[in-house]
Amino acid sequence: GAQDSLTPDQAKALLECVHQRPACDRPGGSLVAAPMAAAAPPADVPGLSLLLERSAPVCPTQPGRYYCLLSLFEAEHLRAVLHARPAFRLSVALRAPHVLEGAPLDASSDWTAGPPFQAFAAEQLSRFVNSEASFTARELCAVDLCLAHSGHEERCAWWEQVRKCRR
Repeated sequence: GAQDSLTPDQAKALLECVHQRPACDRPGGSLVAAPMAAAAPPADVPGLSLLLERSAPVCPTQPGRYYCLLSLFEAEHLRAVLHARPAFRLSVALRAPHVLEGAPLDASSDWTAGPPFQAFAAEQLSRFVNSEASFTARELCAVDLCLAHSGHEERCAWWEQVRKCRR
């Protein structure tokens, strides 16, 4: 039969997977989603579903914001342009996920940060493209959400082919 309740660990894992920050800020350590910390934690699946429906978008993105993987050579040249402070708009930031996780390495003066999930997802996708194998549930959920339009079998075959090229 279907399970209609979750353990506290299952609820925490689910909230993390959908990028809600679980917080244990109530006496007794009860679990609630950070955006709705005043609400009572749901004890059942329908209650958790309702909580998620009422919260802010789970995975917000900003239209017109793009992420591009660059070679080291390309990134060095883009960084030189950033430091030259050109008169035209760039609105660009360079990220180095393994160096500064969650923060840009360098940015143009007109760049503004977008939704945190979008940057997080881009970092995880770059790791997936690099055929890395160690992902947390939250990281894997971000990759899965971004690649939802491709089939699991397609992704698996592609990832395995790329993985064979690693040294």
